[in-house]
Amino acid sequence: MTAITDFSALGLGAPPTQTTGASSQDTFLTLMLTQLQNQDPMQPLESGEFLSQLAAFETAAGVDGLQTSVAQLNQSLYTSQALQASSLIGHEVLTSGSTATLGADGSISGFVQLPQSASPVEVQVKDASGAVVRTIELGSQAAGRVSFEWDGNDASGNRLPPGDYTLTCDITVDGATQAAEVLMSADVQSVTLSGYDILLNLAGGSQIPFSQVSEIL
Repeated sequence: MTAITDFSALGLGAPPTQTTGASSQDTFLTLMLTQLQNQDPMQPLESGEFLSQLAAFETAAGVDGLQTSVAQLNQSLYTSQALQASSLIGHEVLTSGSTATLGADGSISGFVQLPQSASPVEVQVKDASGAVVRTIELGSQAAGRVSFEWDGNDASGNRLPPGDYTLTCDITVDGATQAAEVLMSADVQSVTLSGYDILLNLAGGSQIPFSQVSEIL
């Protein structure tokens, strides 16, 4: 005897598109009992086929259980990350990336990560159009992390308008010029939870994903 696949003929309607836990077990048992009640007495359901269907059910139930466990784990990790992110409020963090927001007052600070000793080390500040509005000379520096701060003024001492600025760093090593990584520092003012995204709202108005934090200062 073959397994019943026309559920509408038994008055059960179409099979559910998605069931989990107890509901999937109830559905399976209902279908199996209906199949046994409607089997041909002259050709009863073979034990091998019955066991095969039971094995298929156990596999499906195991997948449902695994999916539930993964969903619970994801929720737990998300909750943990949200709590960690909220603890950063009022703290200064380092983020990978070269864009920073200049407020009406204040400055922008960060670090340059030097793979080896270099001379000279220069940080260029660029506006939204890509024009260099200020060059910060750091001179000769040894390998490691070198701090810098931009006061928000151009080379003539004029205050530049608030907005987003890009900071890049060029270093010279053995006569060759190359780029160095720039790390920006900013105070965390609040945290935004958007779906499964955790966003940090930084001083100056910029916003970054929690995953971009490389260090808490």
